[in-house]
Amino acid sequence: MEKRVSYIKIDQSFINSMTTKDVKGFSSEDDEWVQNIIHIMEKVLGIKQRVTYTYDFDLFKRYGYPSFKVSRGDWGGCSPDEAFVWINARKHKVSAKQELVNTIIHELLHIKNPKRKEKWIIKEASKYVHTSEED
Repeated sequence: MEKRVSYIKIDQSFINSMTTKDVKGFSSEDDEWVQNIIHIMEKVLGIKQRVTYTYDFDLFKRYGYPSFKVSRGDWGGCSPDEAFVWINARKHKVSAKQELVNTIIHELLHIKNPKRKEKWIIKEASKYVHTSEED
């Protein structure tokens, strides 16, 4: 007799209720673009874990364990041990695309190098994308 496996879906009602308006103005094309950047940078940085991400701060705080304080006003945050990234879609909706790429790379660098200082992460991220913050 074949054993049947049953999967429990975490927060299924939350997942079912999500629509593009729930990502604060990010279209499905924007979301696909974010996914592609993450997957490309996983390979470039040699990250062995599969990175997951969310635009929902409450979901991030519930399931992520950041190694430093992350607040709703930040551009993003990550939980290095879980390879879980939060992207602040409200801020990025009105910013230049390079700011979004910078945030993704910045958080992925924290996942790859969890013990590195913020100053090193910022300098390393600037090797991949130029932002006005670096001037």
